Amino acid sequence: MTPYRGHETGDTVGIGEVLNVRYRIIEKLGSGRYSTVWLARDQTYYTAIKILDQDCYGGEHSIFELEILQRLRDGGPNHPGYRHVPILLDHFMYERHMCLVMELMAEDMKGFCFLFEEVKIPNVIMKRITKQLLLAVGYAHSLGIIHTDMKQDNIMIKVRDPTIIDQYVEKHDYTLGEYNFDDVSEFLEVDVVLCDWGTASWETKHLTELIQPTLLRAPEVILQGPWAKEVGI
Repeated sequence: MTPYRGHETGDTVGIGEVLNVRYRIIEKLGSGRYSTVWLARDQTYYTAIKILDQDCYGGEHSIFELEILQRLRDGGPNHPGYRHVPILLDHFMYERHMCLVMELMAEDMKGFCFLFEEVKIPNVIMKRITKQLLLAVGYAHSLGIIHTDMKQDNIMIKVRDPTIIDQYVEKHDYTLGEYNFDDVSEFLEVDVVLCDWGTASWETKHLTELIQPTLLRAPEVILQGPWAKEVGI
């Protein structure tokens, strides 16, 4: 276990801290505009904990992420897209910060690309990933949820074998994603999850009218016209 180093500048928690009497923080995995994500472990398994800024709940910039994740978790486990959305394992408040506990992922699509020659994912693998993303979007839409921010950073690769996480934590000589596949044939078994529902909206109630990454923005959004799930993937 990495020794406790205290809080890094701007971080809410420090390495070695225990949250909610069960989750010990191991390392920082990343950060976004309104949150940080941490690798943590309780007595039985590793998790990813997303710690939202204080304004995300009870502040000036309240979002729908917790409610949407709860709806995705409970809405329809038999739907084929259920396997390709994040499943909320737990949630709690920590010093006025909402914390969302979810399954740990290996890496995002940006990192996954570098496992292939010339950083090009073969078509047969991309077809599998595309199908899984369409299933995820279809599942969300069936529940009245619009993701609004699909991009490489938010498409995550599932951990194929949980034992690799122990190897990663002990050695740290590669990224977690590089531990995820032992043979090139295993790339054909890749599974993805559409993550980061922090800017997601309900069909009946939009978080914001300006959605999607700038380069992927739909014409209706650019023209500030009405939009629905058809453009809000």
